Amino acid sequence: MADDVVLYHKDDLSNCAFPVFEDIRRQGKLCDVTIKVSERKFTAHRIVLAASIPYFHAMFTHDMVEAKQDEISMQGIDPNALECLINFAYNGKVEIDTNNVQSLLVAASFLHLQSVKEACCEFLKKRLNPQNVLGIRTFADQYMCTNLVEATNGYLQKHFKDVMNTEEFLSLNKSDIMEIISQDELNVSTEEQVL
Repeated sequence: MADDVVLYHKDDLSNCAFPVFEDIRRQGKLCDVTIKVSERKFTAHRIVLAASIPYFHAMFTHDMVEAKQDEISMQGIDPNALECLINFAYNGKVEIDTNNVQSLLVAASFLHLQSVKEACCEFLKKRLNPQNVLGIRTFADQYMCTNLVEATNGYLQKHFKDVMNTEEFLSLNKSDIMEIISQDELNVSTEEQVL
């Protein structure tokens, strides 16, 4: 009698539940872990962190010492960035601006939040200019942001004449300069410009 069974499915359950989780957290109720960075402390629910942030999923679901600790100390992350990413775990939103993009990208990289890391890279891509492209290129390379490195290289090739007159370019070491000027795709009208 399969006709006597109906499977009801609420498609938006997570959309309804997560705001409640966030509200409960803001009230400080039912929280079972405190994350400490520097002198700042953030209370949260292990289950929400584990479900939303790969780093915490690995920490809380494996036999790591931290899995049983009430307070977990972390180092190497900006406290403001961590706060943004813990909030992200509850509401799926993070505000990226010029003041926090680098610290967010570093924290997202550390916590294995690839979607936030990629959003930070997109933010930086849209703001490339002759004065910042080399710094962003170095930063992107350090944090293995392949698409951002490619975007900076493309920008460098297209706008080389503008970049070569910046402080960043003039402070490069010889090997970095040689790497840039040896690219065949540089947008210059004559080789004398490169020399």
